[in-house]
Amino acid sequence: MSFSIPDISALKTSKGYALQDILTDLVPYVQAVDFPSKVRIYLTEKLADLEYRLASGTNERMQLAGMVGIFAVARDMTVK
Repeated sequence: MSFSIPDISALKTSKGYALQDILTDLVPYVQAVDFPSKVRIYLTEKLADLEYRLASGTNERMQLAGMVGIFAVARDMTVK
């Protein structure tokens, strides 16, 4: 199953979610998956950075693109 940024944006709008809400609910799932430690550290660090930028008032759409990119990099790290 693959999601694109427009798909996630449409889901956010239709359900009334903020990216911060999605991020808050996503972190426990990331911690529950059995990722290699290098990938888990990368994801935790980058999601924390994203949360900080959201709290600082940056553009939510740009941060959504960043979140998709974080998981793309984590996928590539897991495959290697």
